[in-house]
Amino acid sequence: MSREPTAPPPALAPRLQNRAEEALLRQNRVLERIIAGAGLRDLLEDIVALVEEQLASSHCSILLLDEVGLRLRSGAAPHLPAAYNAAIDGTPIASTAELVSELRSRVPGDQVTLTVERGGQTLELHATLGDRSAVA
Repeated sequence: MSREPTAPPPALAPRLQNRAEEALLRQNRVLERIIAGAGLRDLLEDIVALVEEQLASSHCSILLLDEVGLRLRSGAAPHLPAAYNAAIDGTPIASTAELVSELRSRVPGDQVTLTVERGGQTLELHATLGDRSAVA
């Protein structure tokens, strides 16, 4: 049985509308920067900032794949520790399909551990998955 969405309380509606309008303005600024030819790293950091503003108390990152799709590369993670970003950067993955499959098998709130092998050392990084539908 599905429920129809309910309207927010009247006192909250203007605040939600303002937040939605602010988010739309920021999204448009990112699009304008793309058209203007801004650098990839700057654009990715703008996107991370936009998401972090919409998800209170979050620290986000964007990971990229290298040219051949076999290693993770740090795209942007301005509020995560430098050691974390360094540990992730260059992490080998067996295939993009394996990574996507693993992430899709999880639900928001799941605790995940990423095992990173780098320079002869093994590091375990722990994270809690967020809900991507919360990002408007």
